[in-house]
Amino acid sequence: MTALKVRKGFTLVELLIVITIIGVLAVALVPRIIGVPSKGRDAARMADLQQVATGLELYSDSTGTYPASGTASCITKADGSGVANDLLTAGVLSTVPDDPSNSTTGSSPCYSIRTWNSAKNFLIFATVENPAAKTGLYETDPSSVTINTGDNAATVLGSLTDCSSSSSACYYVIAR
Repeated sequence: MTALKVRKGFTLVELLIVITIIGVLAVALVPRIIGVPSKGRDAARMADLQQVATGLELYSDSTGTYPASGTASCITKADGSGVANDLLTAGVLSTVPDDPSNSTTGSSPCYSIRTWNSAKNFLIFATVENPAAKTGLYETDPSSVTINTGDNAATVLGSLTDCSSSSSACYYVIAR
């Protein structure tokens, strides 16, 4: 009887095949994984703006107007004045959400609000990081748009340019 030779380890060909398979999977998955954090922050921004819009609607139901902001102002920092304080004081929001990319500093970028028509209309908006799904996003900075006293929300949204250029900043906007 001959003794069987016990094989230890892998052959060079087996190792090369495994390395090739791992390389192909890495090339296929890395681009998809890279954008995930920014997409998550964008989803959080959109949800936060919906929450603030609901708070503004509740505020308007009780007072008849939205909190006045005049020009675009940041609503993420409750500093004892402004729209954030109005929403907190009225009890329509328990906390004012902060932009997820700067939640520790409370600084820019922020969620912004702009009211007009004696605070009977509003725009709230935030810059998105990953404008891959450009539906509902605008390229025009809402803080720079000229709004006339008689304009309604649809007119103002119609004056914004759809986000079509990947090189420009894109804004998520809610208007009433």
